[in-house]
Amino acid sequence: MSETQLERSVLEAKEREELFAIADALGAKPGARAKKASSFIVMAIMGGALLPKLMGSLADKFDVSRSFIVPACCFAIVAAYGFG
Repeated sequence: MSETQLERSVLEAKEREELFAIADALGAKPGARAKKASSFIVMAIMGGALLPKLMGSLADKFDVSRSFIVPACCFAIVAAYGFG
């Protein structure tokens, strides 16, 4: 494993951990939106399996910096839910 691949792997893992923590905190709040937030928690498990592959393919096709659009989109979705 090259140094670049190791750095990419570490950064992807940190992004997934942060997204899961945010979704978990939103799902723990009582209220009408808690059911929807808990479904986001379940979807985060599947996203952890699929999104790194998408991010890796974008990094291979373009470069690593452009591949970070994938977690940025995920953060935007979670932020829209959190503020909405």
